[in-house]
Amino acid sequence: MANKNPLSVGKIVNKEHFLGCDLIPVDVKDIMGNKGNYFLLIFVPREDLVKASFFPCNDAHIEKILIKLSEFSPELVKGISEVLKELTLAEHILHTTGLCFSSEACFYESYVHLSPEENISISAVKDAFSRVPKVIDVIIEPVPIEQNK
Repeated sequence: MANKNPLSVGKIVNKEHFLGCDLIPVDVKDIMGNKGNYFLLIFVPREDLVKASFFPCNDAHIEKILIKLSEFSPELVKGISEVLKELTLAEHILHTTGLCFSSEACFYESYVHLSPEENISISAVKDAFSRVPKVIDVIIEPVPIEQNK
């Protein structure tokens, strides 16, 4: 199901890496510097720009859930919402988006903080989303941690 135009690209950096980055304005570092031990960086590429978002996290257990859909519909949105509630994922979502590139290429994507204490299995998440009508495929992968260089 690889999509050559990803909805987003995410990576995790530790606080020191984030605060040491010259591209991040001092004002942003001042606001974000006392939050979390890690930062989830999400880059959303579009034709003429890239949007970047930073999410402070206490640990680096973040999964990217990418769901290929046959189409967006109220039934689908309701099904996804029910899975999020059923598995108590709604309170762990850091970022979510959905997009249709064409009538045959629709995606829902979410970055979810799944700490080991939550005891939520990746296979249970995949199975639950796979049962939602109009879901074609579900890919769940850990967000990589960027090491200081």
